[in-house]
Amino acid sequence: MASSRDSKNLLKNEFTMGPSEAELIQKRRWVGVLSLLSAMGGLVAWQLEGSTSAIAGPCVRIGVVLGALWLALPTKTRPAAWARIRPWHIGILIVFLILLPRLKPLLPAVLVGIIIGWLLRRRRKT
Repeated sequence: MASSRDSKNLLKNEFTMGPSEAELIQKRRWVGVLSLLSAMGGLVAWQLEGSTSAIAGPCVRIGVVLGALWLALPTKTRPAAWARIRPWHIGILIVFLILLPRLKPLLPAVLVGIIIGWLLRRRRKT
């Protein structure tokens, strides 16, 4: 007979274990298929009904969003896109979005600085 401690550990493991690799691959495939079907359905509706189609735009948008999700999902060789996001990344993004209207005139200079910094960075010796 299993003790109550074993049953608690079993329940804990059931909820803390992530999905298996096969389940992740299957879910990723389904998201990809639904993305393609939605986008293609929207394009077909646009071709058949023209620009007055009420379903074409939303279907294409849903297809694009699902396609982005498909790209972000984990694969065998890399973790999910959001696995490496830290709380301070989100804080920097929020501060940037708050200050964006005031800093718009400076964006070209900032972009040029980023590009120059990227070009002049130290490279690893291989």
